[in-house]
Amino acid sequence: GFEHAHGLEVEFDDVVMSFLFLIAVWVGGKAAAGMRMPSLVGELAVGLVMGPPLLDVVPLAEALMLYGEVGLLLLVLEAGLDADLPMMRTVGPRGVAIALCGTCLPVCIAAGLGRAVLGLDPLASLAAGCTLAPSSIGIALNVLRAADALNTPVGQLIIASAVLDDVIALLLLTLLQALGSDAS
Repeated sequence: GFEHAHGLEVEFDDVVMSFLFLIAVWVGGKAAAGMRMPSLVGELAVGLVMGPPLLDVVPLAEALMLYGEVGLLLLVLEAGLDADLPMMRTVGPRGVAIALCGTCLPVCIAAGLGRAVLGLDPLASLAAGCTLAPSSIGIALNVLRAADALNTPVGQLIIASAVLDDVIALLLLTLLQALGSDAS
């Protein structure tokens, strides 16, 4: 194999399997789109089947996950670039209300279940709730773009509330981290 300067040995088979995985993801996305579903559904299905959860045939899955995180960062940037500020101002109060409900409901339900059913301490049950609070801007953006509904009032309402939902969730997670470090 080829040894990289960082001590990572890469075999030719790893490169071929990574390439085949990426082709399979592309084909899965096209197949889902052909069935009138968001391409993301096919891409997720291929990732689940070929990735670590099932077949585990993807070499260097950690490297691909890093690419995914960079892609998510770019997708959030794209959501900001696609935002129609005048339209967002008109959906502002509704977007805030939806974001608050979209954050508070999962946090309260998961925290309550964690406390009542699993017997977790208050901080742990709040942590469980906070992990369910963020929305998925990437999925919403992908589906809205595929449906050609991104620049409609409803599309902008969904994006505005998803962005606010994520900001609130990040603030909650930051607060939770501060509480956790104070407790230890």
